[in-house]
Amino acid sequence: MTKEILSGYGFDGPGNYLVTDTLDGATSERIRTLISGKHLRITANMQKKVCTWSYDLLSWASTPCPQKRTVEKKYDTCFDCRRKSGFNPAFYQVDKSSLSQRQREYNEQPHLVYLAHFWDDIVKVGIANERRWRIRLLEQGARSATILWKFDDAYQARALEAEVSKTGLVRERVMSATKSKLILAPYSIQKASTVMRGTIRSINDCLGQEFPIDADLLSFDETYFPAEFRSSQTMNRSSGKTEMPWDGYTVEWSVMGLCGDGLILGNASSEQIIFLKSLFWYLVDIHISDIPNPGPPSEAQFSLF
Repeated sequence: MTKEILSGYGFDGPGNYLVTDTLDGATSERIRTLISGKHLRITANMQKKVCTWSYDLLSWASTPCPQKRTVEKKYDTCFDCRRKSGFNPAFYQVDKSSLSQRQREYNEQPHLVYLAHFWDDIVKVGIANERRWRIRLLEQGARSATILWKFDDAYQARALEAEVSKTGLVRERVMSATKSKLILAPYSIQKASTVMRGTIRSINDCLGQEFPIDADLLSFDETYFPAEFRSSQTMNRSSGKTEMPWDGYTVEWSVMGLCGDGLILGNASSEQIIFLKSLFWYLVDIHISDIPNPGPPSEAQFSLF
């Protein structure tokens, strides 16, 4: 069995996919495995956490850790990979001279402030590089989003993000526990549009601004879910089961969608939501096959590793 760790997921291809890094051999190989419309069996062994990558801010390319180092559970990457990436998420709280050269260049690129809608009145404010904002929102699992304003650099964008957050009208973070209750909830882009217009109007009132109220609202459901899933009764449920005894167990079911890092597995009568980030950097065994002929509904299958 090839040893590999789960290191990512994505949407920027012919279908949604998982990313794994092999641990056998002198160097790691990065593999993308398409999962849209497939049957998936995944086993996780969470006894050892392995550094996954360093990230190039300018090219957006990530590289597997050349040393394949084991890291403590409180860390995501080893010291060398963190230093190579050179990214400080709290860049606005430190002097520019303390940032890496790559981050200084990255921060000087155009950024924008967005409002992301998840469900009902749950709206999040955030910033993103102008060229990467759609991917960032897909990774978060936003159901729709609109651009509030564009800026020449990240510093101006962060300043507006902080102002909008202080109004108390929106969130800066949506937790996985909240997302698990919303992924399968009924979602209407028309209702989302009404909520977003009202939110922007309130922000304008609080800040004395004139941000466009009727800005385009981009929907992401067609990327997350296949057409047959969006039209099924599953999308009218309040939530899926999310608690799983992961370490040493296997789950096997058909892939029904990928919303942010929420991988939805199931059949016509039941489903399981797996938040992939909880499995990042751990050993996994993944098998993909065509969806078998439908049979009688059954519960998820678990087995010892």
